[in-house]
Amino acid sequence: MQGIEQDPSKRDPFPLSLFLLLVVYYMAQPFVTSYISIYQSSVGMSKTLIGLVGAGIALVALFVKPIFGAMADKAHNKNTIAFWLILITAGAAVLFYVGYLFEQQSTALFVHVSVCTLLYQTGFGIASTLIEANGVELLNERKGRWHFGHIRIGGTVGFMISALLSSLIIAGNHFERMFVVVFFYCIISAFWVRKLPPVSGKAKKKEHVPYSEILKNRPFLAILLLQFTNSMGMAFNRYFNIYLTDTSVNALGRPNGLSFDTGFVGVLAFCNAALEIPFFWFAGKIRDKLGMRWFMTIAVMMNVTKNLLFSFVTSKPTILLSTMVTGFSFVGIQFCTVNFLNDHMPRKMRSTAQALNGLVHQVLGAIVVGAFGGWFADRYSVPVMLRVGAGIVALGGVVFFFFFGFAMKDHNRRYGPNMVPLGPDGRTTEEDEDAADD
Repeated sequence: MQGIEQDPSKRDPFPLSLFLLLVVYYMAQPFVTSYISIYQSSVGMSKTLIGLVGAGIALVALFVKPIFGAMADKAHNKNTIAFWLILITAGAAVLFYVGYLFEQQSTALFVHVSVCTLLYQTGFGIASTLIEANGVELLNERKGRWHFGHIRIGGTVGFMISALLSSLIIAGNHFERMFVVVFFYCIISAFWVRKLPPVSGKAKKKEHVPYSEILKNRPFLAILLLQFTNSMGMAFNRYFNIYLTDTSVNALGRPNGLSFDTGFVGVLAFCNAALEIPFFWFAGKIRDKLGMRWFMTIAVMMNVTKNLLFSFVTSKPTILLSTMVTGFSFVGIQFCTVNFLNDHMPRKMRSTAQALNGLVHQVLGAIVVGAFGGWFADRYSVPVMLRVGAGIVALGGVVFFFFFGFAMKDHNRRYGPNMVPLGPDGRTTEEDEDAADD
C-alpha cells in the first residue's frame, strides 16, 4: 500500500544557519542601542554635543544608505555587501579600543569617538537591514512554514544574551572590554554571512532604479510617515540611558538623573528583548488576525505608552514594568514593514526600498531630534523630552491609520489582487523578472 504523502511544509527544516547568524550578529547591538550614549557621556560629552554628533552621523547615513541599497539590488550576491559592512563595523570597534587606550578628555577625543560612532552605527545599521531583507527572500523562495518572525527571534536571543553579558563585561565603566568582544562578534558574523545561500539582486548593472518609482507605492508612503514620527519619538530614548545613570546635579542641587548603575541598563535591555520573542513567533498570526494597519497602529501606540510611563516612573521595578509594552511595539512595526516591502515591491527594487525604509526610521528622526534633542534635554530635562516624543509618535500613529487605509484601497483598486504593479503586457513585474531570468 502506498503511504500517505507528507505535506511538504512538514519536511521543511528550520533555517538554523540564518537563525544562528542573527544570534551572533545582534550580540553586537546592545553597544549601539544601550551603551554608546553612556560611553559618550563618560568621556565628557554633554547631551547637546551627543545630540549634534547623532544628527551629523544621521546626515552622513542619509547619503550612504541609498548607495548601499542600490549596490545590493545590482549585486551578484547581496550577502557580499553585508560581509563588507560587517567588517566596517568590526573596524570601528578596533578604533574605539585604540581611542580608549589614549583616553583624555579633549576635542581630539570627541572627534575620534564621533568618527568611530559614525562608522559603527552606519555599518551595523545597513548590514542588519540587508541581512534581514535577504533572510526574508530566502525564506520566501523556500515556500515553507517558517517566516521572518521565526528567524528574527535569533536576533532577539543574541541581544538578550549580550545585554546581560555586557553589564558584567563593562562593570566599572570598562568599555574597552566591550570593544574587544564586539569585534569578535562582528568577525564571526562576517564570515558566517558568506556561507549563506546567495541572494542575487535583480536590477541590471546599468539600470537606475529611481526612488520616484518606489514612492509611487502610496501604502509605503504611509509606512514611511509612521516610521519617521516613530523614529523621532524613539530618538529621544537615546538620552534615557544617560538619565538612568546620571549622577550629576543641576544649579539648584537637584539630580539630573536616577544614579542607577550601568548593570541596570543591561537588565532593562534584556527585558525589552525577552518580550519580543513571543510576539515574533506569533507575528504572522497576529497580523492575519488584526490586519497590518491595526497591528502597526497598536504597536506604535504602545511606544507612546512606554515614553509616557518612562517620563514619570523613578524606581527600578516600575521602570521594568513600564517596558513590558516594548515587545509588541517593536515586533509590530518591524515584522509588518519588512514583509510588506518583500510582498509589494518588485525584486529589483527590494533592497533599495529596504534601505529607504531604514533611512527614514533610523536616520531622519535622528537628524531632527539630534539637532535640538540634546539641548532640550539639558534645558528642560529628559522626562519632559520623553513626553514631547510621545505626542509626536501618537500624532504619527493617528495619521498613519487613516492614510494607510485609503492608500491600500486605492492600491487594490489599481492593481487588483496583485501585490506589485502590472507591466504593459498585463503580467506582474515579478513575472516579467522571472521571464527575463529564464
